[in-house]
Formats: sequence, structure tokens, C-alpha cells
Amino acid sequence: MLARVRAGIEVVIGDEVRPVAVVRPAEPHVRLLSESLRLAKEHASTATLDEDFARDQEAALSAIGLTELVHGIYRAQTPEMQGSTSPSP
Repeated sequence: MLARVRAGIEVVIGDEVRPVAVVRPAEPHVRLLSESLRLAKEHASTATLDEDFARDQEAALSAIGLTELVHGIYRAQTPEMQGSTSPSP
């Protein structure tokens, strides 16, 4: 179950009557655009990005304040990205 949660999957625990608990990752799974495009290609998706997509992305990113952006980068730093060799709990 832990491997599934680490992969970003919510696990619902319960009985036949009702759910009792939901286990989800502490940090939300964020999929990069490059990963989304790779998955679309692997699944032979016929979806296309309209010509306004880049403009929309630029507008969305400019709406994020520098403080929010820095905070997001800080939170994304994992021990693996920092070169830590200590095992994860």
C-alpha cells in the first residue's frame, strides 16, 4: 500500500458498508508538462494543444508571485535532489 501512496494514488480503506479512511500522499503528485506529453504520445493520444496554449501558460505563470514560486521550489526539494544519502523513513 505504501508504494501505491508514494506513486500518488489515494487508497480508500473501508468495509463493504462504507469507507473508513483515506490514505493519500503528504505532498500532491505534480506531473510535469513534459511527462504529460510523453504519456499522451505513449497512449497514441490525438489531443492537440491549441495555438493559445503558450500564451495561457505565460499568463498563468506571471500570476504567480516570486515568493510563491520560491516557496514551491523549496518544498519540491527532496533528499534525492539535495544529494542526501540517508534513507527515507
